[in-house]
Amino acid sequence: MMDSRIAKTIRSIHNAFYALCKSKPLSQISVKEIVTEAEINKTTFYHYYENVEHLIDDLETQEINKILDSFQNYSLYFRSPGKFFNQLVDSFVSSERIRVFIDKNRTSIISSKICNGIFNKICDCEPIIKESENAKYILKFFLYGILNSYLICFRNSAGDIKIEDCYRLNQILEIPLLAMMKYGQI
Repeated sequence: MMDSRIAKTIRSIHNAFYALCKSKPLSQISVKEIVTEAEINKTTFYHYYENVEHLIDDLETQEINKILDSFQNYSLYFRSPGKFFNQLVDSFVSSERIRVFIDKNRTSIISSKICNGIFNKICDCEPIIKESENAKYILKFFLYGILNSYLICFRNSAGDIKIEDCYRLNQILEIPLLAMMKYGQI
C-alpha cells in the first residue's frame, strides 16, 4: 500500500497537470507550471517523473487501461466487428480525460497504445489469433485504421468529420472482416 503522503503528492501532480490541460496544449505544459499549480518543488516532481513527457505517458496509459478494463464485450468482435468498434469507441468518447491526450503530435503514440491494448483483450477471448501471423496483421491493420479515423474526429475542431461518419465506416468495414473470419484469415 502506498504511503498517504506519496499518494497525495502524486494526486496533486496529476490534478495540476489536468488543470493546465484545460487552458493549453500538452506540448506547452512545463514542469515549472505543474509544480507551481501543484504547490510542490521541482525536486519532488522529478522524484516521481523524469519530465513532462513521462508524466503524460503515465497518465495516458492509466486512462487507456481504465477504459479497456471497463469494456467487457470483447467477444462481440467475432460476431459483429462494426458494432464492437462502435461500442468501444463510445467508451473512449465518454472519457473526458482521454481527450486530453488526443493531440496531433501524439496520434501515433496513443494509437499504438490503444491498438495494442485492444489486440491483447481480443486475443484473450480467442488466443489462437496470437498464433496466426495473418490474423495479427489483419486485425492490427483494421484497428489502426478505425482508431485513426476516430482520433481525427476527436481532434477536428472544424467539424467536417462527424462521429456518425466513423460509425458508418465501421459498418462498412465489418463486411470484409466477417468474410476474413469466415474463411479462416482471422
